[in-house]
Amino acid sequence: MKTIMDLMAERKGVRRFTPESPPRELLQELIAAAVTALSSTSQPPWRFLVVTNKKMIKQLAAAARRALERIEKRVKPDLFGPYYQRTAPFSQIESAPALVVPTYRHVGVVSPFLGRPLARRDAESVAKVEELSGLVSAVLALQNLLLAAHACGLGAVVMIEPLVALPAIDELLAVPLSWHVAALVAVGYPDETTEPPPHPPVGSVMVWLD
Repeated sequence: MKTIMDLMAERKGVRRFTPESPPRELLQELIAAAVTALSSTSQPPWRFLVVTNKKMIKQLAAAARRALERIEKRVKPDLFGPYYQRTAPFSQIESAPALVVPTYRHVGVVSPFLGRPLARRDAESVAKVEELSGLVSAVLALQNLLLAAHACGLGAVVMIEPLVALPAIDELLAVPLSWHVAALVAVGYPDETTEPPPHPPVGSVMVWLD
């Protein structure tokens, strides 16, 4: 039986999927795994939108395509080569049988208890903490979802770049004003065989402060 360490070491981003859609029950299991994550408060600041509607998936991909096409016009001519060495993220959206969209809201860990306004620097720090509290909680839940997908034989890839089309994404998904999209996650049965990416040596990313 595989351990959690095995799953973490084996997991890789999957960008090509078969046309077969994962059953609704299996997608629900992924969300059940996600919500076992700890959060920064007793009221978990996350919601997961699960998109299987093909028309909506194509609309999201089109919104990402339009935004990236506007931005690429500003790419330096001498950097076009490196820029185009990537698979366009909207193509990964288009081919996804399902999208999971983790959303979060800011967590009032300090501001609800204040009686007087804070100095500007402290107010900015509190605002950042309350934003990160929600975002980090959502990311912890998202990692659970990705590991569960791998354990179930599904592939998934987290996409951040399409969020350049965030206003259009919010509108298409009817995201409430107080909630924020953290990423788009394509989910489906893998249609590619790739190896997990190399992991850096622990010593290269850890600093001891004895």
